[in-house]
Amino acid sequence: PALHKVQIGEYLGDPDDFHRQVLTAYSGMFDYTGVTNVGDALRTFLSTFFTPGEAQKIDRILEAFANEYFSQMPGVIASASACHVLAFSILMLNTDAHNTTVKSKMSLESFIRNLRDLNDGQNFPVELLTGIYNAISAEQIVILDTQSGKQNLTGDRVYDDMLKTGARFGPLITTPSSVLQGDMFSTVWGPCL
Repeated sequence: PALHKVQIGEYLGDPDDFHRQVLTAYSGMFDYTGVTNVGDALRTFLSTFFTPGEAQKIDRILEAFANEYFSQMPGVIASASACHVLAFSILMLNTDAHNTTVKSKMSLESFIRNLRDLNDGQNFPVELLTGIYNAISAEQIVILDTQSGKQNLTGDRVYDDMLKTGARFGPLITTPSSVLQGDMFSTVWGPCL
């Protein structure tokens, strides 16, 4: 059976020494060679589990990601510490951009301003931050909705996930919606009626 993404995130974020060793080893399984957009690398990393709700666990996970990304891509960012700050900022941007309760969305200029001098006393390259901002604004990084315990997915992402999951069971057959409506209703609701 498959491992539950929530449990993986909780396990990886645990402060126990062994769990931290597993987190370090797990982070080392990713190859970021040539991935100059940290947001893309973070999206890949976080797609394999759901982030836990506790800030300290998220911080440990992002620190492990930052250490591994920096070890593979030195020069893109000044240090692992600066990468850690940027990774956390990316998650904050993701929340800001895709949380419906946030009414006043962060602008590109605000995102760049918030990260001023945080690349070990220097600014992150504007092109890097612009690429991250545009990618995150266009497509949400899927994280666990800590309120409902469900995936926080929107729009086409749900459809894409359904297609990927359904691929295990055979091809997806589509028909006009009215063709199978009665049969589907009977199958789903029949036992309740």
